[in-house]
Amino acid sequence: MLYLGEYLPGFKDNWVAQPREEHKNAYIRALLEVALIHQKQADWAAASRYFEQALQADPYLGENYHQRLMWCLAAAGERYRAIEHYRRLARFLKEELGDTPMPETQELAERIKHNLPLPPCWQASPLACESPPPRAAPSLPH
Repeated sequence: MLYLGEYLPGFKDNWVAQPREEHKNAYIRALLEVALIHQKQADWAAASRYFEQALQADPYLGENYHQRLMWCLAAAGERYRAIEHYRRLARFLKEELGDTPMPETQELAERIKHNLPLPPCWQASPLACESPPPRAAPSLPH
């Protein structure tokens, strides 16, 4: 996927803020859609790569995407990376939001950490496999 970063990076004017945000959101939506396609095809390694890219672009996407990434990493045999991602998520939530991971995320991390069999994706957690929320179309100024 070709994405070269911030849209019109040399411009700091207000007029570029909305198109810049739309450009970034389109990139993230595309990453999530590709990740979901790979997840449905049980290509856990590819799905995890795209979830990881989306979360790097926007770590505030939602804990459900962090769960999906952890699940796919574990399913691909990358348990240590899944636990490391969980630890980074817990640190991020604490430092940025003063919060902790949801119980479902903690439970998933414990299952991965103790090398317990992962249930089918749709049973791992209600959040881990729900479809991405549709984003509202940006409104144009009148």
